[in-house]
Amino acid sequence: MMTKTYDFGFAPIFNGIVNEVNDVLQNAQHNEKTVNRVQVPVNILENEEYYKLAFLAPGHKKESFEINLEGQKLKVALKATEESENGQDRFVRKEFELQGFERVFKLPQTADVEHITAAYQEGILNVTIPKKAEVKQQATIKVN
Repeated sequence: MMTKTYDFGFAPIFNGIVNEVNDVLQNAQHNEKTVNRVQVPVNILENEEYYKLAFLAPGHKKESFEINLEGQKLKVALKATEESENGQDRFVRKEFELQGFERVFKLPQTADVEHITAAYQEGILNVTIPKKAEVKQQATIKVN
């Protein structure tokens, strides 16, 4: 299914988020799995030097995360972990389970995709995307 991409006049990374939400809503009509998939919360910070994505994902091991880059699309995923009852134990009550997720972000052209880093600490996965040195778009030309 082909979805439309919108430009709402925000910073490019925010346009990507709005488009991602639109994709999820459109896909939910066509794919039951999308409706049941966990949408992990993410905070996005931007400053002059980098973008930082902070994912709330407590209770996991750093080896469970997969971060891939394809062109300008960054995919952050977490493999679901299965808790199995052993022969002696059984759940009397089970109110939560550690679920996986997958989020995809279209990175702006200013992202330095060669130097992306990630760290998982205290239940937060931080993905830092440095910005490229900006090329000057304006110049004053001296007339001789």
